[in-house]
Order: sequence, then structure tokens, then C-alpha cells
Amino acid sequence: MKTTQSFRIHFVVRAYKAKDGKAPLYVAVTVNKEKCLIGLKQNVDLKNWDADKGAPKGNRDQVREMTNYLEEVRLSLGNCYKELTMKGRLPTAAAVKNLYLGDDTAEGQTLAKLFAYHHETSQKALKWSTLKHYAV
Repeated sequence: MKTTQSFRIHFVVRAYKAKDGKAPLYVAVTVNKEKCLIGLKQNVDLKNWDADKGAPKGNRDQVREMTNYLEEVRLSLGNCYKELTMKGRLPTAAAVKNLYLGDDTAEGQTLAKLFAYHHETSQKALKWSTLKHYAV
């Protein structure tokens, strides 16, 4: 088993999607050369973005707020990576993304569980003659 992992977080602006001088902001999470993009639902003014640093440039209040937001995102993603390693799970870029977005399901869903859930929730709405076809 590998004992060293590479983990990197950097912010990317997609200039080709720009509208009215503003482009969408993404965070790229890389774990062992596996890359995953997460859309931050924020737009950045292209003339105020430093592509080399991956951060906004300037000293206005708006830029400071954006910088603080980016640091919060960076910290949160770092905590997600740390949480995965502490739980003993294999940290991948997709796993970090899912944990950050709240889509992380430690217990996988199965078809049998889905049918059982359907059976429980639809008992009141459906007649017995219909429900018997869905019995697990």
C-alpha cells in the first residue's frame, strides 16, 4: 500500500465561459494525479483574477471577501481529505468532492433497499392488489 499521497487544491477560472467580463470559478482537487473540478457558483471579474496565483488580485473589500471565501473553501476541502484518511477510507478526488458537497454515502444503496423503501412509503397510497407485485 502506498504511504504517501499527493493532495493539491487550486482555483481555476474558465475564461471561455465568460459572460460580460465575468467567468465562473471552480476549485480543482487533485489526489494522486486524479483531478476533479467543483463549481463554486461564483463569478469572478477576469481583469481582477491572477491566473498564476489562482487568486483574485487587488485590495478592495470585494476582493478581500472573495479571498476569505476561497480560504474557507480550501480549509473545508482539506478537512474533508483529512476526515477520509482518519476514517481509513481511500482518499480520491471524487471522494473528497462528494464529502464536500454532502453526497458522501458511507453505506451504499442497493436495489433491495430501494424496493423496501418504496414498499414502506407507498403502502398507504396503493391498494394491496397493486402492492403485491412489488413485494421484496
